[in-house]
Amino acid sequence: MEAADSARALEGYGAAAEAARLALQEWAPLEQRQDEARMALQLALRGGEPHALELALAEAGEAGLTGDFQDELVAEAREALEAARARHRADEEAAARLRQAMAAGEIDKLRAAMECCRERQLPIREAQHM
Repeated sequence: MEAADSARALEGYGAAAEAARLALQEWAPLEQRQDEARMALQLALRGGEPHALELALAEAGEAGLTGDFQDELVAEAREALEAARARHRADEEAAARLRQAMAAGEIDKLRAAMECCRERQLPIREAQHM
């Protein structure tokens, strides 16, 4: 009787061990994917380019990183993306002001637009073509 109980217990342990092995096989690639997504987020944050941040955030989402307290990089990347988008919009607005001032030929508006471009560190030639 004790032998039968021991055999059933061993079968249970064997099934549990197999379930643990299968879970580990699924978990290890996910953990690796999350680590890779975190590295992509770090690189995108260093560069600060909107497109790179968008791609890294998409990769993080696919890897299951949510931006909660465990994944502060996701939250930081979202904030950086919003800031980069705001800078881009402001640059476009400054460039539009410059083009409008040039088209109107009003010297005061042109000076103000050029000053705005300088403050934003936008090269005047590039701003004309944005």
